[in-house]
Amino acid sequence: MDGEDYLHPEGPQLDSAPYRQPASPDMHSMVEDQMYPCSSWGDPQQSAYTHYSMQSTNQQYNSNAVSIARSETYNASLFHDASEPTGLGFSRNIDFPQDFCIDDLSNTSLFSSPPDSLSEYADTQSFLNSDSLAHVPTIWDVSTPAQQSQHEPNPSRFQGLSTLEEIAAILHTPPLGGYQIPSTHQRHTEEEEDADEEEAEELGHADTYAEYRPSKSTIGISHPDIVVETNTLSSVPPPDVTYTLAIPETIINRGLLSALQLEAIIYACQQHQVILQKGQRAGFLIGDGAGVGKGRTVAGVILENYLKGRRKALWFSVSNDLKYDAERDLRDIEAPDIPVHALNKIKYGDTTTSEGVLFATYSALIGESQAGGQHRTRLKQILDWCRPGFDGVIVFDECHKAKNATSTKMGKAVLDLQNKLPLARVVYASATGASEPKNMIYMSRLGIWGEGTPFRTFDEFLHAIEKR
Repeated sequence: MDGEDYLHPEGPQLDSAPYRQPASPDMHSMVEDQMYPCSSWGDPQQSAYTHYSMQSTNQQYNSNAVSIARSETYNASLFHDASEPTGLGFSRNIDFPQDFCIDDLSNTSLFSSPPDSLSEYADTQSFLNSDSLAHVPTIWDVSTPAQQSQHEPNPSRFQGLSTLEEIAAILHTPPLGGYQIPSTHQRHTEEEEDADEEEAEELGHADTYAEYRPSKSTIGISHPDIVVETNTLSSVPPPDVTYTLAIPETIINRGLLSALQLEAIIYACQQHQVILQKGQRAGFLIGDGAGVGKGRTVAGVILENYLKGRRKALWFSVSNDLKYDAERDLRDIEAPDIPVHALNKIKYGDTTTSEGVLFATYSALIGESQAGGQHRTRLKQILDWCRPGFDGVIVFDECHKAKNATSTKMGKAVLDLQNKLPLARVVYASATGASEPKNMIYMSRLGIWGEGTPFRTFDEFLHAIEKR
């Protein structure tokens, strides 16, 4: 049988093969009784065939047995082969409610799309097992899951913590991103590594610096504090000691001057015995760091020369108040008989003071006065007090203050004083005197540049130092 005619959009066609004149009127009556029971003729608008439309709720397969039987009878009759003896056929002039059959097949036929489309349901359950049923279900027998109530709790949502075990489990859960809090063992390991690095750094500092002890001078008591120097400098041997101190043994044995300070006094006085080629006496730089006691070392140099008969000395510093520190240093080494005179307390032109230490500031070197119509300067007053041929000590304490010797009046005055007193025993004292080579120009007595040295001028010396 060709069943495509029942898929026609306008319903079954009466002129097709299934509706040809039946072979026997009795067969027509039998088929008609099977297809249209008596109960269906009472209401021509009511379909005698059960339609399985989709519903929003799950539709169970156990439908009415009568409806299933009617559907099976209808299906078996329609799809029966016309060549068989019981083939189905209708006359074009058949006398039954024709509009009922055609409308019913065209509007509510099993082959038309149900009102509820399967596309409305994203998830559908699988078909029922056909082994447990007498009839294989159709696509309309598919059941859909009931939608979850909005008031029912969602098991995937966080419901809170109810026990301490759950809280502990969350606290021990590794955080996202791969980072984990280091354990106690890891922290101890890191601390040990840091300690090893610090120890290595300390050892590095220990290797960089070495404790300083006088190697050629053998007199005096060790310095009360530890003094260090760089390994590079410690590899350079100091010159041999050729000078003999005049400082009393009592001062040395009592430790008023330490071995380190006595060594500096010895080398300063030994260097002062050298006369440079240009006729100036060589000077000496005390570059000890802060706290070593440069003031007492300077006082020891003044005492040594005072005992040798050089009773006058000049002491320049940055402040007039440091005069009291100078007096204290001389007193500490049992040299209180050496007087200290403050230049700012002396009138211009007064040169009556005979001996002792004339204490002045660097700014006093450029001081001048017009009192009485006479032009007087502090520099001329100092030179008059020293007298020609002065061979006493000139101390430039905190000498880095004279670093601009070529560009300022103060620096020029420092150079002028050294040039006009060529035989003076100059001592430079500063912890930062050589921090910048270009600022060493005022140290003209060191004998590093000039006639008879490897560098004819200071510029040549500076160029050689800066290019290294």
